[in-house]
Amino acid sequence: MEFTSTDLIYLFFKLSPFIIACFFTISSLFNGNFNGFIYLVGLICSCGVVSTFSYFFPLSELTGVGVGVGVSNVINQTQNVCNNFNSFGSTNLPMSLAILSYTFFYLLFTIIKYNLYRFNIANLSILPALILSELMWNIKFNCFSIFKSILAIIISGGIAIIWAFIVHKYMPQFQLLKIKSNKEVCLNPSADKYICTVE
Repeated sequence: MEFTSTDLIYLFFKLSPFIIACFFTISSLFNGNFNGFIYLVGLICSCGVVSTFSYFFPLSELTGVGVGVGVSNVINQTQNVCNNFNSFGSTNLPMSLAILSYTFFYLLFTIIKYNLYRFNIANLSILPALILSELMWNIKFNCFSIFKSILAIIISGGIAIIWAFIVHKYMPQFQLLKIKSNKEVCLNPSADKYICTVE
């Protein structure tokens, strides 16, 4: 079995939540700060809340109980598509979508707060594309309903905004995006007065 470019794209797409979370954490470790770990604390809390909310919903309809052999095979194939590279176990809400949404809204708060749009074009384009792709994947293969997917986005996004506000308010030095003070960004020249004497 050989890997094609499509397989590699699919592999990256399904592992993207794990890759993104590891990237911010490991880069923080190499830079000698705790920014990535503060992000990770909020992410763990978000996943915990989403996982708790998932218990209020019935198990996925893709159980295969009480159906014919042919239909059961189709259901098993669909389950395999939904659960490939799934590191989060069987949950009733899409955890990968929750992680991507948390990361996007966590960064978005800082971007909007400090007007950093032109410095974060990649973040503002790649993360929404991954979220939309994951949402379409869940709907296409009936992994999760639209309601469950939107609910995961709302819960994780809301927690991300609250956590980003707390970090901004009480721990601004630990924000994931580097923020420069006004003195570092722009120094206004002071007005000098000159006295001319005529001899």
